[in-house]
Amino acid sequence: MKNKEYLRYHEIESKIVSSSYLSLFFNKVSAYIVYLTQGLPLAPNHISLMSLVTAMFAVAGLAVFRSPLIFTIGIFLSFIFDDVDGIWARAKNQTSPFGAFIDEYFDYVKEFLFEIGIVIYFVYSYGFYLLPFFFYISYFSFKGLYYLILDQQEQTRKRQEEWTITKIGPAEKYLIAMPIVVYFDYLIPFYFIGIFVLYLFFITKNILNRSGKF
Repeated sequence: MKNKEYLRYHEIESKIVSSSYLSLFFNKVSAYIVYLTQGLPLAPNHISLMSLVTAMFAVAGLAVFRSPLIFTIGIFLSFIFDDVDGIWARAKNQTSPFGAFIDEYFDYVKEFLFEIGIVIYFVYSYGFYLLPFFFYISYFSFKGLYYLILDQQEQTRKRQEEWTITKIGPAEKYLIAMPIVVYFDYLIPFYFIGIFVLYLFFITKNILNRSGKF
């Protein structure tokens, strides 16, 4: 920053946007990380890239090395980097339409990667079966449709509100649900079935709203 005019912690903390109590806690941790590192020559997009790289590290740990511990560490670091980049951008006035697009696009990619890694881990553990395979194909198809619908929302804030209503928030999903299901891999089908039902509900509700029947 120019003339070493560093932001105070409360100024950075005021830029937090949280969707749940767990998210708020980690947002405060991320805000403190921004406070400590704000003098580094970084841009928000650099931090977004770090989040993607650590996500790939997490997936490789699970899908290749079959290590829930590596997955848990990687997904935690990825979440923190993702948290930091948004707070960094808002606190240091480095927001841009391209940066917002990159951040959102990387979020979609990371979630697909995490869940594909979990599926591969489940196949390693229990073998390949045709019926679950078709279910996972359907799941990721509905997931893609879900995100296409979200992208059609008029305002970013409205999309965030839909997120908290229709599915588990990012903090709860990445830091609680996913680590639990890989440590107790027999829960993996229940995880995917539960999220699939939420996707199906949201898509059906959206279709009925458009037709004026809901």
